Amino acid sequence: MTTEKRGAFAAILIYMAAVALTAILFIVALPLENWSIKTIIGFCSLIGGETASWLLATSISRKRGAQHSIPSNLSLLIVIGGYTAVSLILSFMTFMPLMAYVVIHAAVLLITVILGGLLYAARRKMASGFRHDTERTAGWSSIIAASALARAKLEHWEPDKRRLLQKEVDELADIIKYSDPATIPALAEIEYTLHLDLQVLSQMIDANREQPSHSPKIKELQQKVIETVNEAKLRNLQLASMK
Repeated sequence: MTTEKRGAFAAILIYMAAVALTAILFIVALPLENWSIKTIIGFCSLIGGETASWLLATSISRKRGAQHSIPSNLSLLIVIGGYTAVSLILSFMTFMPLMAYVVIHAAVLLITVILGGLLYAARRKMASGFRHDTERTAGWSSIIAASALARAKLEHWEPDKRRLLQKEVDELADIIKYSDPATIPALAEIEYTLHLDLQVLSQMIDANREQPSHSPKIKELQQKVIETVNEAKLRNLQLASMK
């Protein structure tokens, strides 16, 4: 049995033990034959709170990267724990009229569901943002790889011709390599375009390797490199202005 499976098995045992202990305490306090509708409502509410707490705790423990949403997780635990505590208190208030008892339980449950739903939605949004940031960083890694490929393609040129582009291509690769990976959605379009331009640039460098130095295609390639350098600089300026 793996460590993860052992942890899941232990969590189930803890939950079952908590439910069993709650049932025993209720039965000891009031034998089953004396249970009323109010007793059943109180018992079910308490078990529901324990179940929700257990489900949330196991969900947090299994989530990789869950540390990014600690505040929302803690808030959810407080809300569910508060519901469980109130249910426990209400279970001792069976002297109340049945209608009042049911209304109070329903109100507490409704408030808990609303607060829990709002906090859960916030938690999901934060988790989505965390995954999006990871994907954006991975996308920038592919841009770095594309710029490095363009530099590597140029290495296959003859030294005399390579000098015509070496400075600009090195500048382009260095700008991208040492840039901050963007996690701002507003930069998605310019980064996507930059990635495509780098791929085109690599293809142009590869295709024009045999062209003479004075060829118009070499001039066109030089202009393409300069445009891509300016594009990378513009992306960095936009990133800096958004921070």
